[in-house]
Amino acid sequence: MTQLVDVFDLLCTVRAHGSGEPHLAPHDWADPPQHTTLCGLQVQGPAAHPLGSSACLRCAFRAVGAGVYGVRESDQAVVNLSRLIQRRMPD
Repeated sequence: MTQLVDVFDLLCTVRAHGSGEPHLAPHDWADPPQHTTLCGLQVQGPAAHPLGSSACLRCAFRAVGAGVYGVRESDQAVVNLSRLIQRRMPD
């Protein structure tokens, strides 16, 4: 049975080619991260910055649209993608 915490590990934060903001890519802990982000950019490596206020909104929207509402950013932190989107959207 899938536990709620398992859903957070479906995606990982990555650095993408041509972009300074953190992106999301599918991740299977048995294999390296996929070669493209959810928004279609090439993965360059692990994210250099936390998701915070600079995350790629396109990746966040696609994750939430697929039913993934949180991403584990570290052992101590899970980022709520719906809240991240709300914070980043203009009033």
